[in-house]
Amino acid sequence: MKAKKWNYKTRKYEPFTLPSNACLLSEDMEQIIQCANCEKEIKFGECYTSLTIHTDNILAFGYAVCEDCYKVERKEKQS
Repeated sequence: MKAKKWNYKTRKYEPFTLPSNACLLSEDMEQIIQCANCEKEIKFGECYTSLTIHTDNILAFGYAVCEDCYKVERKEKQS
């Protein structure tokens, strides 16, 4: 699947290829998905909304990422 990833240094989106089991939303909090960034398998209910990996359209909704990747995104945003 195609997505876009925000680059804080250039302040522009870059093309990004999602893992095959990445997820944008789900009603099943127990569903096993892949982190959109590192591809680690996690439950959807334990995910965070990515600050950088977004849908490839004008709405730019964030994909689900694991806690570790979310922490890295927050640090990148603050620097």
